[in-house]
Amino acid sequence: MGNPDTGVIHGGVITTLLDVTSGTAVYAALDELVPIATLDLRIDYLRAADPGKTVFARATCYKKTRNVAFTRAVAYHDDPEDPIAHAVGTFMQSTRRKALQA
Repeated sequence: MGNPDTGVIHGGVITTLLDVTSGTAVYAALDELVPIATLDLRIDYLRAADPGKTVFARATCYKKTRNVAFTRAVAYHDDPEDPIAHAVGTFMQSTRRKALQA
C-alpha cells in the first residue's frame, strides 16, 4: 500500500480513491443506473499524504452530456481546501440502445 519504512501511502491508492469517488458522483447524478467507464482521469499530486493519517475524497459531477459525464475531485486529510491531490475525470455512460420493436 505504500512504503512500510516511512508509512507514506502509494500514489496508486490515491488514484483508485479518486476514480471510485468520481464514479460514485456520476452514479449519483444519473437519472437511471447504467454502466459507466472511466475514459480519462487526470490527477495532480500536490503533496504527499501524511503517514498514518486518514485520506478522504470528495467529488462532484459538474456536467453531463448524452454519453459523457465530467467530474472534479480532491483527496485530503482534514480540509478539502488543503488537498493532497486534485483530479478531473470523464466517464462514458452506457450507450446501450433498446431493441427495435417489430
